[in-house]
Amino acid sequence: MVIFSKNKYQLAKQITWDDVIKKMENEFELETCTSQFNSTNAPTIILHNGNLPISIFNAVKEIEKDWVTSSCHVYTSFAKSANTFGRHNDNVNVLIVGAIGKVSYKFDDGSEYFVEPGDTLYISAGEYHDPVVHSARATLSISTPQLPAFQV
Repeated sequence: MVIFSKNKYQLAKQITWDDVIKKMENEFELETCTSQFNSTNAPTIILHNGNLPISIFNAVKEIEKDWVTSSCHVYTSFAKSANTFGRHNDNVNVLIVGAIGKVSYKFDDGSEYFVEPGDTLYISAGEYHDPVVHSARATLSISTPQLPAFQV
């Protein structure tokens, strides 16, 4: 199941590069981040730990009014066509929330959704998707055990 909603979370639009960089510095210091990298494209850096600078913290709190969350990862890329995991599926339900920039997600049924700041994309566990980075971006990826009882 895939559900897209335009302009759902206003506080996600207020996430700043300053806070993303603060989070990244913390994660590099603690060695908690990972990356997707090859020599031909810019990397995507995945920020994993629970340290959330204020604009990210506020956005997650807004999302938690609607969703039970088990983790929040921040996917960060600094260039168009940055590396991603490519076509894959997750073993948990994921709520993608755009914060900075633009990413599209392509699905095996031929559908494609463009996620920009404030937009949400719910992807149920097992659903194959292929992210494509269209600009420098920061995207929240929130794992949730919750099934949507409403249109996000």
